[in-house]
Amino acid sequence: MGMRASFDQNSATRGAERECDGEGAALAGWHGRTQTSGVTPGSSSSSSSSPSLLSQSVVVARGGWLAARPGFVALARFGLVIKGVVQLLVGLLAMAALLGEKGGRITDGVGAMKALAGHPLGRPVLLLLTIGLFAYAGLRLVQGLLDPMRRPRSLTTAFFRAGDVLSGLGYVLLGIGAGRLFVGLGATSGDARAKRLTAETLAMPYGPKMLLAFAVVLGLLTVLFLARAFVVRDVCGDLLTEKMGPARCRASALLIRFASLVQATLFGTMATLFYRVAVLGNPAEARGMGGVMRFIGARLGPVIMALVAIGFVAMAATSFIESRWRKDLEIRGG
Repeated sequence: MGMRASFDQNSATRGAERECDGEGAALAGWHGRTQTSGVTPGSSSSSSSSPSLLSQSVVVARGGWLAARPGFVALARFGLVIKGVVQLLVGLLAMAALLGEKGGRITDGVGAMKALAGHPLGRPVLLLLTIGLFAYAGLRLVQGLLDPMRRPRSLTTAFFRAGDVLSGLGYVLLGIGAGRLFVGLGATSGDARAKRLTAETLAMPYGPKMLLAFAVVLGLLTVLFLARAFVVRDVCGDLLTEKMGPARCRASALLIRFASLVQATLFGTMATLFYRVAVLGNPAEARGMGGVMRFIGARLGPVIMALVAIGFVAMAATSFIESRWRKDLEIRGG
């Protein structure tokens, strides 16, 4: 599966330099979709602002809804940091599992938070994770429902806004899971939830067709992540590149591209699995993000699984970068 680091270092670095010099492209600025989210370590969905539908000057002019609410912006920044922490936990636990370390596991966001529950400092950390995940979910829902950036009306914008809403709902579920772990009630894993919802969907009159449509959506997300990894020239379009400096910008571009490649692998695998569910009618084929990672490890081997684990660390790094340098979270004086 062409997941060797075939974005060769020289061309990737040259592309990053072009991004830092401010060159735009047809899909510039789409880097924040991830989410996402995220890939969300505990769910799929991973998606922020619209591509280069907006020039930088228009972004600044239209970002006033967020800029005028410093409290919400502070919460959104905190939410991005917490999202990065969860992604980092998922990646580090997967690396530990591959190295045979005690406590290592290949799991999703809920599984990573369960690993914290037994730690002496687990409860206060889980409280912070709960607040942060709900904060990030709020940011995504605001982007999708209110569209503070005032993106142009188009089918592309509608698709991205729908992705924002779905990502926000996914992080609401992850936040609920963190809250349940905080109060000691336990939380349902992504795999268990995927199998239950898939079984319920298959029991509906048009259930298989609905699952097939879901697989197609996941396939489209895979294509978009691949485009961001290999085609989009200005993947830093949503960041304050003029304040980051060339070195940070180049490093961010490389991290974003690698994280996007890993996200494409995850969503492509998930799309294949849900296609099989729709065709075979077997809900046992459904997987959450943790199950997708284990499937990749079993089918493609430890080297690819190690790259996926490193990809989650790269996703975490991009979340931390966004928390500091996102254009739409910049508060301007006056």
